[in-house]
Amino acid sequence: MYLINDDLALVQTVDFFTPVVDDPFTFGQIAAANSLSDIYAMGGKPISALSIVGFPEKGDPAILEQIIRGGLDKMKEANCAVIGGHSIRNDDIQFGYAVTGLIDPQIEVRKAGTQVEHVIAQLKGSLAKIPADAVASMVIAYEPVWAIGTGEVASPDDAQEMAAAIRAHISGVAGGEAGAALRILYGGSVKGDNIASIMAERDVDGALVGGASLDAGQFAAICRYRELASGSGKTGR
Repeated sequence: MYLINDDLALVQTVDFFTPVVDDPFTFGQIAAANSLSDIYAMGGKPISALSIVGFPEKGDPAILEQIIRGGLDKMKEANCAVIGGHSIRNDDIQFGYAVTGLIDPQIEVRKAGTQVEHVIAQLKGSLAKIPADAVASMVIAYEPVWAIGTGEVASPDDAQEMAAAIRAHISGVAGGEAGAALRILYGGSVKGDNIASIMAERDVDGALVGGASLDAGQFAAICRYRELASGSGKTGR
């Protein structure tokens, strides 16, 4: 991963292999999809590719043409531009792509399991010039960037993990009383059907409500979560 800025990074992968099906066009499609899948697996968006070809010196050019057409068909479907490539003479047919994609670095942080360390580092920078005695009256809102527009959904356990880490850090730098007094909000797809489980977490003091606040029914359910959850045995803050 090559960091362009705090919100954008470049990722690259390469993959090629020998035919796994008899039809050359289909093989080209499979090879392209396989090359693209590495970018998608990282949560990225493919933007460009270079084709990689190994082909026998006396091979039938019509077969190679169909392989390439199949690959281009799949690349077009993914809106990924094929901007060049390289071919070599080889005893066996081989085909694939080197793919370049764009990714939000926060997603890679999440996949690497270092999201707590990442957020605490941000927190240290944000609190660098704030007096310790002022921290107790602060409200800190956490919303996982990796869950915004990615299809990944944060769980109550995710919210608790980060809230606990934030509280522990504040307790360490400003004292236990400041850590206990600090109010920590969780934001990220908060809705009427998950607010109770989020608020049941020990270190989550409130919610940062986004899109659901525009829906009167959803927002009412969020505001009334204690009443609606009273029969579930959950006791949130």
